Amino acid sequence: MESTLFKNMVQEVRSEVDQCMGTWGKSGCSVLVDECRSDNGKVFLNFSVYCPEGLKFLRSVDGTNILDSTEAQ
Repeated sequence: MESTLFKNMVQEVRSEVDQCMGTWGKSGCSVLVDECRSDNGKVFLNFSVYCPEGLKFLRSVDGTNILDSTEAQ
């Protein structure tokens, strides 16, 4: 039951994000990036997009090696 409920929720969120993405080319959007550092030094980057349809969280990535690397900058 929980697995089916979770899958349905994921599909619903993906559908909302896809619908929002369809408007970005017409109405534009703003990409927001938030940097968070954990107690053990890991850096997480949270990506969200704001558009007239609303604010949507896209993903979170471990940016520790990216931000701490001189080559990546």
